[in-house]
Amino acid sequence: MYAQIDVGYIGFSMRMLTELIHSPFFCLKVCICETKRATDSLKDLCKDHDVEYYGVNGKQEMMDCILSFRGKYDFIMYENGIILEKAAIPDMHIYNFHPGSLLHNRGANPIIWSILKGNFLTEMTVHEIDAPLG
Repeated sequence: MYAQIDVGYIGFSMRMLTELIHSPFFCLKVCICETKRATDSLKDLCKDHDVEYYGVNGKQEMMDCILSFRGKYDFIMYENGIILEKAAIPDMHIYNFHPGSLLHNRGANPIIWSILKGNFLTEMTVHEIDAPLG
């Protein structure tokens, strides 16, 4: 058995939150989510599993919240509506799950674009945020 890694989650996906809570590899400590996207179910799931929930409003508040955990946790991000820039969060490891190819399906709604383009296959990309996106 491996030792679990303490991590934080950035996003509003109930599925990702559930997977992280039950993962044998990670010990989820915090969840950071835009207040406007946080459901009662997400907050309740955090509470039921002793995961600290932080609701934030806007990019600066999110960056400040993430920075408050510098040196304490690495973060996993999925379904987050705010684009984070590495320059604003130096010395931190944030791994983004993108439900598409960064070469062919960048940006919002990559699965929908795959369908509209007639792609029969798609992929998921996991990458560390290491440069400004754009």
